[in-house]
Amino acid sequence: MKQPRKSTKNKFIVATSGGQRPGFESTANILSEMKETLVAESAAAEAVISDPYDESLLDRARMQWQFGDWENLVQLDRDLLKNHPDRAKLALLVACAWQQMENHVAARHFVQLAFGWGCDRKLIAQLLVAGVYNTLGRAATLSGEENRALDHFRSSVGGVSGDSKLACQARTVREITRLDLLSHAGKVIEQSIGAIALSANASQQTGNQAAPAVSTPEQGMDELVDCCVNGDDVHALVDEQLDSGQLTEPRKFEFFCLLSDRFLARNDNITALHFLMSARDFVRNDDDDNALLLLRKLNKLGCRTEALDLLVERSLSDARLSLEERTALQSTYEQSQVSVRTQGEHGHELLLAYLKSQMPRLREQLEERQAVLIEIGTTRENVPGQGSTRKLAEHCKAAGIHFITVDMDPHNAREAAKLFQKLGVQYKAVTCKGENFLREYDGPMDFVFLDAYDFDHGKHSERRQSRYNKFLGAPIDETECHRMHLDCAQSVARKLSPFGVICIDDTWLDDGLWCAKGTLAMPYLMENDFELVDVRNRAALLRRRK
Repeated sequence: MKQPRKSTKNKFIVATSGGQRPGFESTANILSEMKETLVAESAAAEAVISDPYDESLLDRARMQWQFGDWENLVQLDRDLLKNHPDRAKLALLVACAWQQMENHVAARHFVQLAFGWGCDRKLIAQLLVAGVYNTLGRAATLSGEENRALDHFRSSVGGVSGDSKLACQARTVREITRLDLLSHAGKVIEQSIGAIALSANASQQTGNQAAPAVSTPEQGMDELVDCCVNGDDVHALVDEQLDSGQLTEPRKFEFFCLLSDRFLARNDNITALHFLMSARDFVRNDDDDNALLLLRKLNKLGCRTEALDLLVERSLSDARLSLEERTALQSTYEQSQVSVRTQGEHGHELLLAYLKSQMPRLREQLEERQAVLIEIGTTRENVPGQGSTRKLAEHCKAAGIHFITVDMDPHNAREAAKLFQKLGVQYKAVTCKGENFLREYDGPMDFVFLDAYDFDHGKHSERRQSRYNKFLGAPIDETECHRMHLDCAQSVARKLSPFGVICIDDTWLDDGLWCAKGTLAMPYLMENDFELVDVRNRAALLRRRK
């Protein structure tokens, strides 16, 4: 049944700053050339819309505009929009996206569609000028003028419905990421930290409460942290404190922050970040003071991506956002960060990409049995780019794959067991030398991720060296690294299923020779009927030759 076109409220309004507006010749040309192609489209604007349409499309497109998600916006073509009651505004948003993608022909085409479908000329001008501000913001970012860039990005989203602060923050992060200048995000974080601090102070003043001394340790906490840091096994001592039940959630946050501070003072940034990321698990949504402290510490460590993640997470917890808005914004932010995160990931990303693309085909060869993935080298630190155990386990849970992780360090195995319990899966966390486990293992073996004994790059922390001394009786040794991975490769070559794959992390070619963990393992495998599938992220993926 045909339905008359519905009128909708103007959900998308952009107000530019007062005074003279910046403009580009291309914007003026777009506006001046509209009348030449409007006759047919004006007639179409009067037509009755009969086809079904996506009622949430305008809201999603508006959020993509706010986040600067131009790549997804330009996927909306004329055929998809022509029967939508909000087609004029949608066409305008697509035109703005093409403008930012520097395709002025496509931008002009969609502006003409928007005008022909009844979009207000003033609204068209406002959004195109907003696009100019966005371009100026990128230019200022490239020239290192961070304050000017923030002003321009703020003007580029000013006046939108919803949370304009979140929109400005999201747009700025997106454009900085697109320019591969994430280090410039420090200014954004500092300004956002200031906003959180003002919000927290205002809340405390309203409630007549004194501000808590978040930076001052509770009685005895310093001594407790020093006891762990100066003991023979910091991880065992930390686990003991956590298992004692004597630390409340806020005190656990303080405990991990102080541990991070101690290792930062020793120039062990990896361990400092590990404990800081652990502290994040104990920040409540209503705890602005500890969130402020954590943001400052992350920013000080140079962990801009993690700080931005926390800012967005807290912004999206705002009760004023609807579930639909929160979900759409979260999805768009995650999409905007995919390229950044993929570039920083280790070899597990290579293996996961292969499994996601090939698993439907591989299932046919499993003959109804469950596939098995074995990881040699369990995650040690909760830091960006690593965390292979969690990421592999989560994928295995979703794909119905059994997962086994193996490590010489009992602490790592205990942490993995806790993770599996939280995920609600019956996976195995085994404490054993990886080469010994593979040699004795007699079960099915389909996918193997080999990332165990470290190669000696000369920058390992005192804490990491101490784990090798404790469990292997000697510090990290390059020759032992090569031997261990060769031993593992020999077992895998004998036992891997015909369609299986092995991924070796931390290996690459240097003047035609494989280095680091794959120095001996890679040539052995390729001499024994294995072939390369892919090489990236300083990792190699191999399968049996067909």
